[in-house]
Amino acid sequence: MRELFVNRDRELEALEAEIGAEGLRIALVYGRRRVGKTWLARALLSKLGGTYVFVPEGGRVELARSLVERLKQTCRELRPGSWESILEGLANCAADKGGLLVVIDEFQRLGAEFASQLQLLVDTRPEAPLKLILLGSAVSAVERLAGVLGPLYGRSLTIRLAGFRFLEAYVYLRETLGATPLEAFRLYAVLGGSPYNLSLARSRDWRREALTHIHSVYGRLYEEPIHILASETRDLGTYTTILAAIASGRQSFSEIAHLAKRTSLIKYLELLRSLGLVERVVPAGEDPLRTRKAKYMISDPYWDYWFKMIYPRRDEAEITGELAIDEDLAEKHMSVWFERVARELVSRIHGVRAAPWWSKATEIDIVAPTGKGAYVYEVKYSKLDSREAERELNKLRVKAKALPMPAVKLRLITIETERSGDDYEAWSFEDLVAYALKKSRIGVRVID
Repeated sequence: MRELFVNRDRELEALEAEIGAEGLRIALVYGRRRVGKTWLARALLSKLGGTYVFVPEGGRVELARSLVERLKQTCRELRPGSWESILEGLANCAADKGGLLVVIDEFQRLGAEFASQLQLLVDTRPEAPLKLILLGSAVSAVERLAGVLGPLYGRSLTIRLAGFRFLEAYVYLRETLGATPLEAFRLYAVLGGSPYNLSLARSRDWRREALTHIHSVYGRLYEEPIHILASETRDLGTYTTILAAIASGRQSFSEIAHLAKRTSLIKYLELLRSLGLVERVVPAGEDPLRTRKAKYMISDPYWDYWFKMIYPRRDEAEITGELAIDEDLAEKHMSVWFERVARELVSRIHGVRAAPWWSKATEIDIVAPTGKGAYVYEVKYSKLDSREAERELNKLRVKAKALPMPAVKLRLITIETERSGDDYEAWSFEDLVAYALKKSRIGVRVID
């Protein structure tokens, strides 16, 4: 089956360079489930050849036997035993063959002892032409193995893989479904940036895809957040409460702490940030280390949608088998993510980190500080005629006066306007996407 491979060229080039170097080489690729680690490995194997091994769950003896069994066709002399003897056998096999590439998926299941013996192998057999690509989806476990105190620290190329941002998701959905920028946005706002989630889409109708995959108890994405949090955390209740609080609009530290009934949230929020589920947002131009104005937001639209739409109504879903879409809540969700996607695209266009700005009296959707001054944007998830657009721009001109930096350009971003373009102060979403694509290098290739 032919599959689309979108915008992982830099990661692929880094892996190829590591594997192409002499001696024993290890590359560690990790990230949350469904972000495309296996796709990346398959693209590499389709180009270079090699052996792919998936590690199931099990005890040490069963895992060792399973790993050897899967490698038998490549290394016939390999025998079950200790991790030391198995890794030594792989190194010998690589030497006999003049080189060997092995991808081990879900390698963290092999445990800390395997990683320690791998560390020993790197130190004692650095000349062996063995190349190992280790894929891991249990982020916390992988970071313990690859962190400063872990056995793989300094001995591997480490790549943390994240899901797609909107622009990559748009390219994928355009190529696979023929989606327009607005259709792709609405699908992304529901399915999120996981390549797996996006691959489930069979139509350009976001409602149909949401009802099929998320709102039905038989949908593939109905319980995904619970499964991931249960595998990554030891206090599922607290983490789900925190994410539900953020999804409901409680975004300050104190609001989240009050709802979660926790006086100390730092370790919880930091773990959610390390998992790529939560981001800390500060006003444009402020020092992230000093400001007290930080807001916490869910990083992926699917998780945000799930905690708004599904989590509060799971009891109902278990009885009825499916949940109807709350149209008002969905519209609010779309509006929030339209602004956040616009912020991503503005960041790409200007090559800086764009962010919202707020004070006690004023809120501005997007501010992109540059050496020339700030580019300031108002975002409206609606279609506006020229008169309505001018009215919104006049409001923005007034608000921009509150900024602690000069504003060099003010613009309005909408779904659609009567007049739109680079020489005008209003941009349609289609124009915004087109400008961002020109500024970005997004590769597309087909893999077998």
